[in-house]
Amino acid sequence: MIQTHSRPEKFEKNNTDHNYHVSHIRIRSEHCMGYLKERWSSLRGLQLQIDDPDAHKFATLWIASCIHLHNFAIGHEGKENPEAVTFYIEGHRHLEKERHEENRWHEEQRVQLQEEEAEYDVVESVKLLEGKIRREELKKALFNYLENN
Repeated sequence: MIQTHSRPEKFEKNNTDHNYHVSHIRIRSEHCMGYLKERWSSLRGLQLQIDDPDAHKFATLWIASCIHLHNFAIGHEGKENPEAVTFYIEGHRHLEKERHEENRWHEEQRVQLQEEEAEYDVVESVKLLEGKIRREELKKALFNYLENN
């Protein structure tokens, strides 16, 4: 099961993105189940105590059967083309939108990583330069000490 991050970790950028995507999945899952329950009333009566593998398997098969019946019905009701069904079209449009958002998110992550790497390189360069300056100061101090003693 995917876990969301709670306070104070939820305010970190990566955890905020993670929580966003997890909530997106939950919402889609709830919409799907709501649609199936509207179409197949037997799912509304699916109130099982899932406390062992057999009960879990039974509930899974019940839900899967309704999904298969739903797909069969879409394909055979009035000889409709499933791609012409509003639900299918909206779902396809939503998937395209999600793909676009996911691609945008990956691009943002790539840019952020590049910025962090560039910042790290600058910090390392500054540290290296500071080290060289300090080494030169120490060399000068050593030579001054050797000349005076």
